[in-house]
Amino acid sequence: MDHYFSVAVYESLWRAFFALMISVILIACFSNSLSSALWIGAHIALLFAVLMIRNAFQLAQMQAELNNSDVSPERWTQGRPAALMLQFAKGGSAIAIGLYSAALVT
Repeated sequence: MDHYFSVAVYESLWRAFFALMISVILIACFSNSLSSALWIGAHIALLFAVLMIRNAFQLAQMQAELNNSDVSPERWTQGRPAALMLQFAKGGSAIAIGLYSAALVT
């Protein structure tokens, strides 16, 4: 397995676990109803998605610098590690959309 890809896999899994633990702690401390618990979870999921996009861009820049190649801005998502992190971001944003929708319904 590629070094950058393994870094992306383990870092993404660790950050997902960390976001889940933060959500559980914040929900346990600050929620007094189901709606507020869903809002807290949605905010954390959205923050996770934004940070994963930032990390994917930084990893792609680091990989491009080490390869000494000129990567155009529209091609930085072509690398496997950045694409994996963007998949985690897509999952986090989907979870955020679901939680926001559920919070609005309740």
